[in-house]
Amino acid sequence: MELFLDLHKGLPLWSGSSAASTAAAAVAAALEAGAFGCTISGAGPTAVAVIDAAEKGEEIGEKMVEAFMN
Repeated sequence: MELFLDLHKGLPLWSGSSAASTAAAAVAAALEAGAFGCTISGAGPTAVAVIDAAEKGEEIGEKMVEAFMN
């Protein structure tokens, strides 16, 4: 089963295109690192990735933070 969520529908509502592209990069980083799914809630205060192992979650979290910081 493949899960797909088009976050680009909501991301342009954020002020400034850089915020939307940064959020999209963080979601992409989580998925590329092995998350089953990822989303950002609200104006960006919460990012959630679905994982199956705590140690993988650490790696995914680090990748998401790197994406937000770049």
